[in-house]
This record gives sequence, structure tokens and C-alpha cells, in this order.
Amino acid sequence: MRMLLVEDSASDAAMLVALLNEVDPGGIAITHATRLGSAAALPDDPAFDVILLDLNLPDSSGLETVAGARQRWPGVPIVVRTITAEAAAGLQALRHGAQDYIVKDEFDSGVVLRAIRYAIERHRLALE
Repeated sequence: MRMLLVEDSASDAAMLVALLNEVDPGGIAITHATRLGSAAALPDDPAFDVILLDLNLPDSSGLETVAGARQRWPGVPIVVRTITAEAAAGLQALRHGAQDYIVKDEFDSGVVLRAIRYAIERHRLALE
């Protein structure tokens, strides 16, 4: 699986990479970007299977972030990461093209992997 992780916090990104490698060692190739703009500048090849997207980035925030990712990668499922105080924003992101969301302070490796797999499956079903 090829995943794009768009996360501006170096510690959050390192924790996510460690968690995912613990659950599925070597099974997920992770490309990390700290801003939506730098992620958008990445080459199209190889294509990503899923995007794990921080909802608030230095160059984009809220639904603008989801819209920007959706515009750049229209065929790739998106899992939004948000903080507890913005859980309602996660629900709004679902209405605007994200396939799932996770709350940053309330997750472990199982939750993240489930959300990723669910997003990919939900996106596949929507295409059918």
C-alpha cells in the first residue's frame, strides 16, 4: 500500500509511521509532506492508495484542506485527522469528499489501520 501522509507536526508524523510499521512492517510505503502545497507538488507516479490528511496545516485549514486534496488527487481515498475539539469538522469533511476521519488524541494503530482500510474499501464501493 502507498500512503501519502500530510502532517505538519514532526512528532505526530513519526508516531504515525512507527504505529503503522508496528502493525504492518514493510507493508505500507509512506510519503510524508508537511504542507498541502508541498504534497501537491509531488509527482503522480507512483500513485497513492490513500491519503492521511491533517485537517489544519500551515498553508490550508478545515474544508479547504479537504477540497485541495480532493482536487489534486480526485481518485484517492482520504482519511482526515482532526483534534477532539474539531470532531464536527471531521464529520463535515465526510460530506465534502473524505472517506473517514480519526481524532488525533483518541487513536491507536488499530484505529488508524481500520480507518485506512475502511476508506479504501468505501471508495472502491463508491466507484462501482
